[in-house]
Amino acid sequence: MKNLIKISLFLIFGICSAHDIYAKQKPFVIISSKKDVIQKGFLKPIETAPMPGILTSKNALIISDSNASLIVTTGPEEDMLSYLIHGLRNPKLVFRSGSKLRILFINTDGDMQHDIRFSESKPPFPVSIPTTESIGTSRRDHELNGKLSTEEITIRAPEAGKYSYYCSVRGHAKGGMWGQIVVVESNTSTEEMIRIGADTSADQTQEMHGVNDNMENMDNSQMTGMDMGNMQMNKSDTVKSKVGGMDMNMMDKDKMDMGTMAMGKMNGLLLTEPMSKEGSGTSWLPESSPMYMWMTHSSDWLLMLHGTIMPRYDHQGGPRGGNKFDAPNMFMGMLEHGVGSDGQFTAHLMMSLDPLTEAPKGYPLLLQTGESYQGVKLVDIQHPHDLVDELSVAYSQRLSEKTFAFIYLGYPGEPALGPTVFMHRPSAMSNPNAPLSHHWMDATHVTFGVATAGIAIGNWKLEGSYFNGSEPDENRYDFDKLKFNSYSGRLSFNPTTDLALQVSSGLLRNPEGDEIDVIRSTASAVYTKNYGGGNWWSTTASWGENHEVSQLTLEAFLIESQYNWQSWSAYGRAEYVQKTNSELNISTNPDQINNVSSVTVGLTRKLFDIMSFDVDLGAQGSFYFVPSTLVPLYSEHPASYEIYLSIHPTIM
Repeated sequence: MKNLIKISLFLIFGICSAHDIYAKQKPFVIISSKKDVIQKGFLKPIETAPMPGILTSKNALIISDSNASLIVTTGPEEDMLSYLIHGLRNPKLVFRSGSKLRILFINTDGDMQHDIRFSESKPPFPVSIPTTESIGTSRRDHELNGKLSTEEITIRAPEAGKYSYYCSVRGHAKGGMWGQIVVVESNTSTEEMIRIGADTSADQTQEMHGVNDNMENMDNSQMTGMDMGNMQMNKSDTVKSKVGGMDMNMMDKDKMDMGTMAMGKMNGLLLTEPMSKEGSGTSWLPESSPMYMWMTHSSDWLLMLHGTIMPRYDHQGGPRGGNKFDAPNMFMGMLEHGVGSDGQFTAHLMMSLDPLTEAPKGYPLLLQTGESYQGVKLVDIQHPHDLVDELSVAYSQRLSEKTFAFIYLGYPGEPALGPTVFMHRPSAMSNPNAPLSHHWMDATHVTFGVATAGIAIGNWKLEGSYFNGSEPDENRYDFDKLKFNSYSGRLSFNPTTDLALQVSSGLLRNPEGDEIDVIRSTASAVYTKNYGGGNWWSTTASWGENHEVSQLTLEAFLIESQYNWQSWSAYGRAEYVQKTNSELNISTNPDQINNVSSVTVGLTRKLFDIMSFDVDLGAQGSFYFVPSTLVPLYSEHPASYEIYLSIHPTIM
């Protein structure tokens, strides 16, 4: 069986690594384009969309997410040869190679056509720039009868380098309608991107030309109806933009507080941490993790919602198998609010309708163990989750540029123990089942009473928890008794944007209600590569150990991987777990250890999307391997299969 697991690991890493080598993208690939016309009255709500990044004091927009949306309009009448990107005048854009940008371009000019193009061209720009040297929008007409011309394009970022965006209409780029793009390597940290954004040593000076400088360079067709008074603008003039409800003097932007400002962006628990990095509880995922969610905001609050429901038919084979129509599910909301310039408040609510869809015991899953029902241990069944699985608040405070302290309180919540729980890992996104090793690694994600404190310095984080070590009781609708009797510690390290590592250990008092205390230790690595365009690959490798105090030590290994491309996803999971006869409800030789294993492979296909939901059709098969002593109970190689729908928010 160990050889089979090795072969599975080789295939998973080999296939996906081969894609990583050969999936190079051409510079500035345009993925999609859609032209439209909107009423001018619709412009204001569009312009209030949240800024998708971090604004530095040097007018640079740092986009750390691999998928981002930008709102680009043309400048006001007094500065018509400029762009406003979320209210910022011609900002420098800094993002990672492989990123995907969805750009809504709106020509708000009352007199002239404009476009936005992307290429390797750099200033000084010529009067005429051939469009064959760039990609971008078509030239959109000026405002007419209260209607504005728009075009939404989606582009994939080029390889690392310095580039420009500009208007290709004759004389416009030369007249100042351009901005700088810096594309960094895909593994560049957010802190380094901020430093690059603030570095003006290599920036070109954008000169503002008056009518006498560039009037002769414009097409005659652009002259009709032009306000000559508004064409005159001196470089020393003050240009003001309104960003996030705050007027900012863009010519005096060096006086802004701090080096960076989080503007309209959904962060993780820490102020400068992107949401994609946040796992369950206080755990970390790679920054490059995909996000399937909705987001909305007011001037002071940001709200994110995500979740999934999987209606399915589940067939578990062998003598101890079973069949069931059910629908595993999870729903979560996250709310955050800035406190001053260095603090952040976060609240989480996670719920599940498992008490309805999986009641009373749960769903059939061969060799699964953990928790009990009516005083009997659950075996070959995955228990349902509680109606409320997390209700938590957290506060983080920046102590220095790269140092944060935080506290997290949950009732219920998740202590600092183990990797990100399976339903929040991209590598397990399409698999409806909990791992067989769940109670060796991440089962503490629902604990009625958690207090965690920690400190993060750069890419390192150290945290400790004091919590309730008992598994939830079988009443799935109530809140269990609040108590604190267990403790744990976790060290996390994200060396690159694609990799998250952690080691953790904790003492759990009487977790299974059998008066046995357990020391649980775990180590894990999560690797995620985001190729843009909704294409990504994520793999988790994890080890867990339960040391029953004064008794046995039981180990588990897991590797799982998922690869998404276009409308398809392929995934797999291989596990090795040591379970005693007692764990399997076998009365003879209760301390006998059984080495059990499983391999699961699956495939999904997106059917359609509706109202920001994706609806996927999926199927998977599982094969189990048991020692000879368990063959009479399970058969030699029992097999199972599932057919299901997966309904979840579309990728951001």
